[in-house]
Amino acid sequence: EVRVVPAAQGARRAALMLRMCTTSQDEAIAWHDAILNNIKCANEQAEIEIAKRRAGKLGAKRRTSHLGEDITERPVDLPKTFYDVLGVPPDATTKQIRVTYYRLAKSYHPDKNPDVDTKAFAEIGHAYQVLKDPTLRASYDLCETVKSAFRLGVLAFKYEPVGESAMMAFFLDRNFQDLYWQSPEKGAVLKPGYARVELRYITRIYAGEDDEDIPVPDEVRPLCVSLRMSQHAKSLGYANIHLGLDTQQARDEILDGLRILRCGASMLFQQTLDKMKEDGLR
Repeated sequence: EVRVVPAAQGARRAALMLRMCTTSQDEAIAWHDAILNNIKCANEQAEIEIAKRRAGKLGAKRRTSHLGEDITERPVDLPKTFYDVLGVPPDATTKQIRVTYYRLAKSYHPDKNPDVDTKAFAEIGHAYQVLKDPTLRASYDLCETVKSAFRLGVLAFKYEPVGESAMMAFFLDRNFQDLYWQSPEKGAVLKPGYARVELRYITRIYAGEDDEDIPVPDEVRPLCVSLRMSQHAKSLGYANIHLGLDTQQARDEILDGLRILRCGASMLFQQTLDKMKEDGLR
């Protein structure tokens, strides 16, 4: 007799137990060995599948480190925009956004459909709260524009207080937590020798005309953005970053877009920015 006992507990375990009987001892031994071999093979296959999934996740993380790559085909690991959440184009009218939201809210509301994901309902509501407000939508659109620009690479002159200033290509990682830069000759994918700083180390973002410490001539100061590092960052060896853009519009978009990104991650930065505005700084 050969008994196969499942992993289930209690009465269910007893009910699912398989009993195989034979009058031949050799046949019972063969059954026993075959069952053990099948279990071993199944466990090995499960371990292989787990290893594949882990390797896939690590591979995806490595791929996202290739910053500045062409994203015109929208890789699946890029975060959805609020327009994607609602399923409307970026140029949708306020009426289109409102009509689409109410249709989705009806379908995803927990009271109407208990089986839907409540996170999806909350995501839809958050997207609508931003896109229905003209001021919030304008800030959101600007931030998305700046994000897209930094994914592909923003060319800007990096001014140095000591040493040679040079043109650099600047990138943001896909979580918008780190700022990278390297020589434009190295292309749109980061190569060995690039520089990096965490955005959380940036405590102030000044317009060039409001930062007298930017090491640039007065005539180009209005086209500059100054990223001021915290004292802790400076103790780690990071220095302030001074960027020079080619047009006033590009300067203003980079200035305001980076501020929005930092405010989204830091209430303290928002308070600092509010104080700067009270002092009449751009």
